[in-house]
Amino acid sequence: MSPAMLRVGLIGLAGLAGVLGGCESLVVDAVPVAAVDVVPSTVTLLEGEEISLSVVLRGPGGETLGGREVMWSTGNPEVATFPAPGLLRALAHGETLVSVRSEGVAGTAPVRVQLGPRIAVDSSRVEWRVQTGTLSPDERRIRVTNAGGGLLSGLAVSVLPQNGGAPPSWLEASLLAPQAPTDLEIRARADGLASGRYEGRVLVASTEARNSPVEVQVVLEVLDADPRIGLSPSSVAFAATAGSFEPASQSIQVTNPGGGTLGGLQVEVRYPSGGPTGWLTAQLQGTAAPTEIVVEALARNLPVGSHRATVRVISPVANPDTAEVEIVFNVSAPATLATEGRARFILANLSPMPSLLP
Repeated sequence: MSPAMLRVGLIGLAGLAGVLGGCESLVVDAVPVAAVDVVPSTVTLLEGEEISLSVVLRGPGGETLGGREVMWSTGNPEVATFPAPGLLRALAHGETLVSVRSEGVAGTAPVRVQLGPRIAVDSSRVEWRVQTGTLSPDERRIRVTNAGGGLLSGLAVSVLPQNGGAPPSWLEASLLAPQAPTDLEIRARADGLASGRYEGRVLVASTEARNSPVEVQVVLEVLDADPRIGLSPSSVAFAATAGSFEPASQSIQVTNPGGGTLGGLQVEVRYPSGGPTGWLTAQLQGTAAPTEIVVEALARNLPVGSHRATVRVISPVANPDTAEVEIVFNVSAPATLATEGRARFILANLSPMPSLLP
């Protein structure tokens, strides 16, 4: 009897050999792998996602084979890789091929890795400039969106100093919602802070985002308050008799209720249009506060009535750069001892003086 040539799979070979035990000789050829099918045949993942793949080995007649060794690999391990047999992990945006090889036969499946969730902010820097004594500058809002694919959730925010140390107590931040899109609110408290530059960082993070955390730089500059012109009193009133040669004199105090140094002081006198001028003088006793202004009003050439003027103080470093004091000068008619008739009566009743001549 000729040797029997049988092609069978590996499964059931022992039993088949027993059946054919009466033959003179037995040659068994394993059914070769003719095709490798990867399941699923195409793969689309987001960055960071994983999927379990399977493989179907087929013989020349399309029959399913088992018990064979297979090797898993990807064309670009920077895009996707196999941390374990059959477990595909997406690493970075791009495309590659999965290759499954058995007995020299390979099957492939295209893999597309899409961008995963990514944190995006519409501003990466917030700055304030305030003067000392300011309680809180305006709140700033930054829009937080998902610049990638999928759902960006699990958002959290933290406040950190610029260069290590404890979190800055002057800086606060919060999110309106834990998923994008949302708003990041940043607040600064300037009360009690000395003049200077303060820096901090706000971090927006999510375990789902590939670019987490995203940083927002925060700068708060606290400046000395601008100098300000303070005048006391705010108005001055004079009274005199028409024709008087004696000037009326008063003082106006000049102070700086603001910050810094109030210098470069100048003074000028202004009169309303159409009225008498030249009756008021203002002498500044110094060009830096504190100082005073001596004002004098002269009624010699003024008619009877109420006259007004303004003393204006100017400083190029003050904010605002001018301040004024209103001056009112009430000029009255001179007092008379008697009317003309009364004067004649007195003269008529005067006793003649005795002659001193012999």
